[in-house]
Amino acid sequence: MNRPSSKVCSLFPFRSSSILPICLSDMDFSYPEFCKKFDLSSLPLQQGERALHFVYRFSLAISASELWPYIADTSSFNRKLGLAARTETEIDGKNHVRTTLLGLEQCWIEEPWTWYHERHIQSNRTYSKGIAERVQSNFILEPTSEGVDFYVNFSWIPKNFLASLFLQATSPLMQKKFTDVFATIQSFVLQNRNQAPKALQVTNDFTKNVNLSALEKAASTLKNKNLNPDAVEGMCQFIKTGDDFDLYRISVFTVARNLKLPRKDILETCLQSVRCGLLSLTWDVICPHCRGVRVSAESLGEIPEKASCLVCDIDFQTDTLESIEVVFHVNPLIRKVKEVLFCAAEPAKKEHIRVQQNLEAFQTLQFSQTLKVGRHRVRAT
Repeated sequence: MNRPSSKVCSLFPFRSSSILPICLSDMDFSYPEFCKKFDLSSLPLQQGERALHFVYRFSLAISASELWPYIADTSSFNRKLGLAARTETEIDGKNHVRTTLLGLEQCWIEEPWTWYHERHIQSNRTYSKGIAERVQSNFILEPTSEGVDFYVNFSWIPKNFLASLFLQATSPLMQKKFTDVFATIQSFVLQNRNQAPKALQVTNDFTKNVNLSALEKAASTLKNKNLNPDAVEGMCQFIKTGDDFDLYRISVFTVARNLKLPRKDILETCLQSVRCGLLSLTWDVICPHCRGVRVSAESLGEIPEKASCLVCDIDFQTDTLESIEVVFHVNPLIRKVKEVLFCAAEPAKKEHIRVQQNLEAFQTLQFSQTLKVGRHRVRAT
């Protein structure tokens, strides 16, 4: 297995090292050079602030389009990095996030991310508690003749001197974790091309948290109905061993694609599974822009005529196809599936958005983006 090569640079003080004996380039990237190379605005500093900048480069033997689904799914990526789970609370349209880092509590407001599909992701955080005042992160994919170079940049405003020392001390550890995760992704993609991304999925230990007798009873009931037996078996196996990320809100289309079965067969199996107590069903009102759940109703009659989204600052009708999702959930008597968050604003949750960018008043932006032939929408709040 070819492991991705990596470079790291940090300023204040400047450090440069390689964790592998061979790199594809002899050039180290300082933070100013990094910003200039990719036309990025540097992290703005207030009077008296001092920043720590870390830039890592990883060279992979897979394409940018193959790597992007893993980068966009930052929840799975952060879990694989070993970061702690998070809780989030929406207050006045802002996402307040709470987590821990090596046992230290961290709280911040998650601002809307910037991203360009298969090219760039940027996030900014303002901390109310933790090791930093602010942090800006950039993740950039640059196609190469061998595959893709992936750049990781963290620009920290440490809370104090001890926080600065902590960030510098943990940087090599973070670099190693990134290298290990990329090696896992690269290995899986090279061996399983043309398959759905699965390198970061976690298999559930069904012997510990699944009511097997109740599951087998429900499965027996389903098998007596006029259903595709492969769909019944596949759904039961998915409930037993599937990742919590996938089971919290079951996507019929995704399950059908993974099982290589017709969508109709999986949908019929899910509907019958509700009748026999294997699954439950909710009618979710979805913001047509950010795709966040605004209302979750147990019956169609409970859906309001209108809904609002403070995050997007819009009111919308609920009588359109884009506003309602029928969602299946595992019956907690079969298996308790909790919503576990490792990221609050990832692009993977908004696959319909190819470009998202915050602009200041009167700011002009020029960019290029490859889009599929079809109908696209440009929206501004």
